[in-house]
Amino acid sequence: MVTIRKNNLRPIIDSFSGIHLTAYVVNDQKKASINRKIDRIIAEAKKQLAPVMSKAQMNKFLAPIIFLKEDDILNSKISGNFGLFRTENSFRILNIPISVEEICVIATTFHVKPLLRWIQNDNDFLFLSVEEKSLTLYIGNQNSIRLVDAVIFEGSINSHLNDIYFWVTENLECLKWDFKSPFFIAGNPKVARYLTRKSVKNNRSNYHAIDFYTEENFSETLFNIRNILKIENKKMQKLAILEFYNAEDLNIIEKDIFKIAKKSVTGTVKKLIIADGITVFGKLNRSTGDLIVHSKLQDHEDDDILDDLAQIVLANGGEVIVLPIEDIPNMSLVLAIVESTHLNELPLMKNDGVTRSNFAEVV
Repeated sequence: MVTIRKNNLRPIIDSFSGIHLTAYVVNDQKKASINRKIDRIIAEAKKQLAPVMSKAQMNKFLAPIIFLKEDDILNSKISGNFGLFRTENSFRILNIPISVEEICVIATTFHVKPLLRWIQNDNDFLFLSVEEKSLTLYIGNQNSIRLVDAVIFEGSINSHLNDIYFWVTENLECLKWDFKSPFFIAGNPKVARYLTRKSVKNNRSNYHAIDFYTEENFSETLFNIRNILKIENKKMQKLAILEFYNAEDLNIIEKDIFKIAKKSVTGTVKKLIIADGITVFGKLNRSTGDLIVHSKLQDHEDDDILDDLAQIVLANGGEVIVLPIEDIPNMSLVLAIVESTHLNELPLMKNDGVTRSNFAEVV
């Protein structure tokens, strides 16, 4: 589960009107290769935009993307795969540190499924390094780590336990930290035990003590933390699948995409699973839930219905999980747990997918 991120992506998920261009690019760090990919994006976009835009309108709409070939930002600022998100009033480039399929799509919304998969499989964590007289706090995820704050105490650090607790608490408040997210403490075991006891007492129980840490094995410790979180994510996804089986036993699951569309717009879908890597073209009326499915892309108003359903469920406060189709019960394209008096009979399971709040706080 993702909790804290730097920039706000809410404009992407909440953007429902006008023409949207979404492109994902595999970055091989070679300028000539990237330029060829930009050329292909421009050519594909022009083909899809031709029925609805004049040549002058197209050139204006695509100008920021064309400029990327001349600007060095993709080489100097973007180290991994990236996405391009363009409307008539906005343009964004996002570094996306997961595998992506290269596509260029013109639609009435952005294609966000890869972003949902990224958010779902990434984890924010805090890492507190406790040295003999100092503390260093870091925030990280699967792809980056940065310093948050550091403090030095006079004398033995064991004599400053209360000060340490208030210093940590102040940083957590500044970060607006979700206390369900993991906090790893390494170094002095007495400090680790004290903070862990205090966190449990204050219902902040997701603290983890790490043994055998030194500054010299910082990189190894980060590797181990990230591996722990990857394993935890896989467990949570398995639990999510189990939850859908339990929901099916309670008869609160919906499998029909047309019925799911109706329930999504009324806000009665509480959890949605969609298949990754599969596109269902069509048009969804966001007011009525009426749905038309097409066998192939027909025009710029055709969207990926699975993408649209995910955005609507998120906007209505539900949760979305993106999984390979072979991991979804009965290899379904889409499944939904719907609002029911039987919801409280489902076993309590940890939030394991994407919610509106954590989507809105992702980089």
